[in-house]
Amino acid sequence: ASRKEVERLCESESVTDDDIARVVQRVADSGGFEYARVSGGEFAERAHHALSDLPDTVARRSLSASISYVMERHS
Repeated sequence: ASRKEVERLCESESVTDDDIARVVQRVADSGGFEYARVSGGEFAERAHHALSDLPDTVARRSLSASISYVMERHS
């Protein structure tokens, strides 16, 4: 699926399961999901580092746990 095809599908009101499967397969084949995982991990690491400068509060622990949850859930 080319970028134009993906854009067309995103704008379409009638996308089939086959259309979606084709795009997902192309993204997987091109390494897009792995790239997203690596990039997400880098952002998560930066976020955890930024939070470490804040006082140890319930809010900070909740934010940190949320980052971990998202990264584990989508790995």
